[in-house]
Amino acid sequence: MPTTKLHPDRLLIREVEPGDFDFLVEMVMEMSRFISMEDRLWIAHEDIPNRDLRLERLRDALFADQPLFEALILEVEGHPAGFCTFHTSFSTYRGQLGIFLEDLFVRDSFQRSGLGKQLMAKLATVAKDRGCNRIVWNVPADDGNLQRFYKGFGARKAEEWTMTLHGKPLDELALSAAEWTKKPK
Repeated sequence: MPTTKLHPDRLLIREVEPGDFDFLVEMVMEMSRFISMEDRLWIAHEDIPNRDLRLERLRDALFADQPLFEALILEVEGHPAGFCTFHTSFSTYRGQLGIFLEDLFVRDSFQRSGLGKQLMAKLATVAKDRGCNRIVWNVPADDGNLQRFYKGFGARKAEEWTMTLHGKPLDELALSAAEWTKKPK
């Protein structure tokens, strides 16, 4: 594992292209194994219902005329070494654009070489170029190494809460809306 920074001439960080899709899926799968969350990655398992449809939706969301999310690919001497995925957000409180970082991953063989910070620096450039005032992401509360990584370049823990609604509770809540949205006769 490298422990020294790589020379910038060896690096390329670029926007994802349609030909990168299989690589991106492979990297997401590799990331899920690395963080021991492969069981939560529905596109990774051949036996998941509608896997092909999920992959098609992922591809469509990434390469639509107005993409729902974007990705940056990190290469070292022409070899894929990492990626990040993100999407634009908007704060009604601040009246400003932001970026939500969904995933950031550098392959194990390239970790501790400054590449993760380079990906974040490129994303910061994207944010500034678009007039965004912040980048937001989630970090597991029990992952001290990851928290130290992000704090190492000035990130701080936000005082905001994150919640999720999915599966059966989401379905039930959506069904309950039908009672309130019926049109009068």
